[in-house]
Amino acid sequence: MLCPAMLHLSKTVPKYWLFALLCLLCTAGWVAAQQPMYRHYSIDNGLPTMQTYNIVQDSLGYIWVSTSTGVCLFNGQTFFCYSTPADVPTMYVRNLNEQLKTKLWRPVNRTDAAIEYQNALYNDSDTARQHLLPNQNSFFLQPVSCVLQENRHTLWIGTWGGGAYLCTNYQTPQLKVQPLLLRKTITAILKDRECNYWFCTLDDGVFLLSHPNVLTFTTDNGLPSNNIYSVTGNRNGNIWAGTGRGSVARLSAKGNQWDSFTPGNSANAFNRINDIAFDQNNNAWFATDGGLYFMNRQTDWFVVNLTPTTSLAYAQNNLLWVGKYQYPSQINTKTGSETTILPIRQQVNALAVDANGRLWIGTSGGLYRNENGKNYYLGNKAPLLSKPINDLCTDTMNRLWLATADTGVLVKRNNALLHLTIANGLSCNNCNAIFADDQNRIWVATNNGLNLITLKNMEANTAKVTTITTADGLAADFVNDVWVHADSVWVATVNGLTLFPVPNIKPDTATPLPVYLHAIKVWNQPVPLKSNYLLKYNQNNISIEFAGISYRLGGKLQYLYQMQGLQNEWLQTGLTMVQYPSLPPGDYVFRVAAYDKWGRISRQTASVRLVIMPPLWQTWYFKLAALLLLASGVIGAAYLAVSYFKDRSELQRRTVESEQMALRTQMNPHFIFNSLNAIQYFITQNDKLSANRYLSVFATLIRKVLNNSQRSYISLEEELEYLQLYLQIEALRFKDMFDYKITVAPNIVQSETGIPPMLIQPYVENAIQHGLLRKTEGSRNLHICFEQPMPDVLLCTVTDNGIGRNKARALESNRTGTGIGTINPRERLALLNRLLKKPIEVQITDLYTTDKEPSGTEVKIAIPVFTL
Repeated sequence: MLCPAMLHLSKTVPKYWLFALLCLLCTAGWVAAQQPMYRHYSIDNGLPTMQTYNIVQDSLGYIWVSTSTGVCLFNGQTFFCYSTPADVPTMYVRNLNEQLKTKLWRPVNRTDAAIEYQNALYNDSDTARQHLLPNQNSFFLQPVSCVLQENRHTLWIGTWGGGAYLCTNYQTPQLKVQPLLLRKTITAILKDRECNYWFCTLDDGVFLLSHPNVLTFTTDNGLPSNNIYSVTGNRNGNIWAGTGRGSVARLSAKGNQWDSFTPGNSANAFNRINDIAFDQNNNAWFATDGGLYFMNRQTDWFVVNLTPTTSLAYAQNNLLWVGKYQYPSQINTKTGSETTILPIRQQVNALAVDANGRLWIGTSGGLYRNENGKNYYLGNKAPLLSKPINDLCTDTMNRLWLATADTGVLVKRNNALLHLTIANGLSCNNCNAIFADDQNRIWVATNNGLNLITLKNMEANTAKVTTITTADGLAADFVNDVWVHADSVWVATVNGLTLFPVPNIKPDTATPLPVYLHAIKVWNQPVPLKSNYLLKYNQNNISIEFAGISYRLGGKLQYLYQMQGLQNEWLQTGLTMVQYPSLPPGDYVFRVAAYDKWGRISRQTASVRLVIMPPLWQTWYFKLAALLLLASGVIGAAYLAVSYFKDRSELQRRTVESEQMALRTQMNPHFIFNSLNAIQYFITQNDKLSANRYLSVFATLIRKVLNNSQRSYISLEEELEYLQLYLQIEALRFKDMFDYKITVAPNIVQSETGIPPMLIQPYVENAIQHGLLRKTEGSRNLHICFEQPMPDVLLCTVTDNGIGRNKARALESNRTGTGIGTINPRERLALLNRLLKKPIEVQITDLYTTDKEPSGTEVKIAIPVFTL
């Protein structure tokens, strides 16, 4: 276990203090107060009940938990629950011996299981269990419920209602007992192959402890708040933690509990303690949102100023740099007076003094350097140095490290600048704090865990990044600050203060990660799991589910997989399922391996063979039969060919009709939009009569549009009704700015003459919109004439006396829009002509006066007649 002797000082502490600190802290007893972080599994995670009794690990690495209602298998991600032994799949049953099966199933489906368990404890004939430790009552009074002898000198004890106890140096005079899971009833303890520890409880599910050497301090251990905003230490060996709620906690090297202090009055209860520094007399200085505070060694508080302060940097000779929202300054720590004020108007977030005495200033607008009394802004020379900076530090290699608000980490050495981001292995580009330890290891606090960076030189490919998260024992992934010396790491998170030794960030075991296939699905339907499958050609939609077992990482693994026979390269994924929606016929072998962030990889891949049979028509015997049939039945083959092309022609016809309907549907919103604009205009003008008339005609027209859009042909009579309604709306909309006339030759039977619907309207609309309405002088006339020059041809002539196409085109060049109304007629004619034996022909003629002035446009549409 880690003790305060492992806690060292900041970079400025002389080496001779270290030995004295070790001597002072080795006897401290505070380690029994804080708790490591557990992963808690409950009903919310898939357990059927909170009452758990036994826990074992089978030969494949799966965890089995017995509850009062069934036995659960856990693969690190999902609990699979079984009510009876017959429900357990055969592939899992064979991994448990008979003794383990009996142990697991004994308490299942017994309503008196908890009572029986309690009676067994109080009537336990093994009195030795109740006397495992010398003077056992001095450690706990509850009866022992279970024991795990890890090795000769390490013993785990579970109790009834008193939690668990880790006994190190067992059976030696140096015995240490650490309480865990206080006030829980422990029914079973298991150490798995990853050196994780599992605790079954009688009424609170299952707890997993992966890092017993990673300790977390919370309000239960005396901290004033769990939201720790800053952390550091002084040369006396005291640990200081600033909270986000205006309070400070100190863990004394000579004590075993946290002392809490609140600078100022209660009004500062929600102020952040942004930074903590110590002067040469070991007095503490605090930069807070409520101002700069000073506390002497007698814990007397003094307010230096009430200006919000963000950062501190001690510059020796009783001088302290203070960062503020504007104008950072240097103060004399003896008098508290300001000696220097820097003319920087941006918010200062971080300060650092390098070995050459230069002051580096990180602001919301980038990086500054103060040297020989002058300020230099570096953001002008390098755009990256203009990014918001949250923290700064320097290492012994004369490198300046910058933690940015949203751009990752920057490393500056002389004129060289290196940029590290998520692409280089960072867990997050939002960096809150940065710290360089005495071995030039860089620790970065981010919004998504703690990053450890080692960098050999100023090249990104030499950077090695290790991420530490809650899976490694942190109290939370949102990290505010970090303080390190030697192998002791203090991490300030939003859920408490975590302490761990550097060696603990590596796994305790080199056991390779097992990986297994969990399910094979064909068209999303599960099939019995086996090593080989022979499938039909239409059973080629395959889903393969798998999972690597790593309880320490909570299932957060990466996978390499290959489908041999389809692709030779190995692909990477973070998912636990791969789907092949359409495997062609062939012989395939699927392989998958798991690996974690430490580089551990599965020693053996999980694999399955899949054989997809070809369809009948791709087999050699079918081809031979087809050849014989072709040779003996030329007429039959010809018939099949004709049928094929006929079906294909029919399919093309239906496709064209579908495209026509799509274009008609596209034209409808175009016209409706214009009509609604007109109605809106009348309403805004409070012209109720026009609005009512317009709405009445518009409603009739909409019914026509909806009916006609679904039909391939309508009668000329219906088309004329549609045009009349449309022209009435346009006349109302533009207040009778134009006159129109529709004439039909008497030899035309309107009810029996069929034409495509809505074919004439776009040309009428173009005549009104682009010809007549843009005419500024004279009358505006529109004439629509229907004639039948031949029995099978209907001729429609649309004539206007507008401005003509050339002038309209010139005006349109300055207008933006999609032009749907103009493009659609051409597209629709092209589609219609693909279906008709005789195409629809359109002829557009520009009309001129005798003086060669434009006098309108004439459009002639020759439509093949479809007799209804």
